[in-house]
Amino acid sequence: MFYSDDVTNIEYNGKREFIQTLNGELNFLSKKLSEKGIKLIVLPSPDKYDIYYEFIANNKLPKNIFFDTFEKENKEYIYVNTKDALLKHVNAGEKDVYFADDTHWSPIGSEIVANEILKCLNTTEQLSEVHKK
Repeated sequence: MFYSDDVTNIEYNGKREFIQTLNGELNFLSKKLSEKGIKLIVLPSPDKYDIYYEFIANNKLPKNIFFDTFEKENKEYIYVNTKDALLKHVNAGEKDVYFADDTHWSPIGSEIVANEILKCLNTTEQLSEVHKK
């Protein structure tokens, strides 16, 4: 089950200008929050179509390149690549990462992402400690 908007918005979501603007706004927000001692964590959510794209037989629909393009941007915030995290589990045979009859993460998918956030936070805290020394 995919939403048609997941496919029809692919062209817009993958535009370099859109992604650069989005990243610039996130960097700006991160700087403002940092002034208040707050760290911004950004975790774009891949839709079900993004994750299962390679598994669709005879797929003639376009591939979403948002994550590939966004990954290359210079980020001044904590970035959690949820697509890579989920895809790693799906490629390893993990089932039911999304609800079968819905486009939301299942408890399994939610746990994968939560663990990825925790890893990023632990890494960030360790880096902060190194910079303090």
